[in-house]
Amino acid sequence: MSAPLRPVALAAVPLLFVVTTGCLPPGLDQDLVPDEDQDLLNVLVCSQTYLDPLCEGRENGFDDEWEEIETFLNESPEVVSYLFVTQEDAYRQFLEISEDPPEGLRPDSFPPRYDVRVEDGNRRGAVASAMAEMCGVVEVHYVEAGEDARTDFPGAGSGC
Repeated sequence: MSAPLRPVALAAVPLLFVVTTGCLPPGLDQDLVPDEDQDLLNVLVCSQTYLDPLCEGRENGFDDEWEEIETFLNESPEVVSYLFVTQEDAYRQFLEISEDPPEGLRPDSFPPRYDVRVEDGNRRGAVASAMAEMCGVVEVHYVEAGEDARTDFPGAGSGC
């Protein structure tokens, strides 16, 4: 019996990140996230065009990893909703708010990601930690309300 599907909600505020030198660091910009959205976390994932060292050696793509991630998100009682953001969407979102985008910036400069809304912001760390251990996850992070720094959970890639 398959798990019931969870609703997918679009974020009201673009959540952006770039992994090129001279740009925003990967993750959330504190100024882009209103306090009421402090239950969000970002799950950066591997793709054929965004290869982190944790992603190397998978010539057959990442569909199996993404399926496992989505199964976890659908079955986790802490997850209210999630949205998959493609590299192209992340690139377009960045260009919409960037006053001076770096030269040579391309869609594959951005990792695809899942924007995940959890029911209880106090449980974000537990969800982020569990997801960071999954194959195909490069990093999971979020920004605490009133803080300047991100909380990062580097992907472990264990058992991949």
